[in-house]
Amino acid sequence: MLRFVSLYILILCSSLPLRAGLIDSLFINAPQDVLPLLGQTERLDLLDLYDYRLKAEVENRLGGRSLLEHKDSCMLRLRVSDAESWEMHCVQGEGGALLICLNSVRAGGEMTRLSAYNLSWQPIKLAFPKPDCKHFLTAAPADSLTDADLSTLHALLPALPVAASWQEGNRLQLRIDASALTADCLRPLTYEYRKGAFVLQ
Repeated sequence: MLRFVSLYILILCSSLPLRAGLIDSLFINAPQDVLPLLGQTERLDLLDLYDYRLKAEVENRLGGRSLLEHKDSCMLRLRVSDAESWEMHCVQGEGGALLICLNSVRAGGEMTRLSAYNLSWQPIKLAFPKPDCKHFLTAAPADSLTDADLSTLHALLPALPVAASWQEGNRLQLRIDASALTADCLRPLTYEYRKGAFVLQ
């Protein structure tokens, strides 16, 4: 009888969702200063709910709701709160795998902070792209703007928030949140991560 009970438990366990492995472990063990609103218990709950294909939402430390939106073997995307999102991407660098995290906050425009770590969550100095604001201008803004408009725009651009998003093929897209501008003369910039650096496309 005991043999049949053990077999039943083994079959039951084998039918449970398996963890994605590394990406789950990295998320669970992220330092508190990286994800201050979520403790390990909340992170484990998010992973369990997501693996069971349920709505992966928990209460965070401020009493708001945090939602695990997407997870695969290379990345994890989390809506930390109504105004904040966080992404973790595992990419191959020159010295091995590393983590690139994007923390975006929406408050009068979207702004993204980028940080890099090794797999032990030790910070890595990585040269993130810092384009001149004029690079965000379309090729021929003069067609629709006067010299005075352009001058004003050049003065405004450095003060506008820059948002970032990760694209397929290890590409990072930067864009200026120009919702306060009436002129449609800005474009996103795309960088490809290769050989330890971001290269403008």
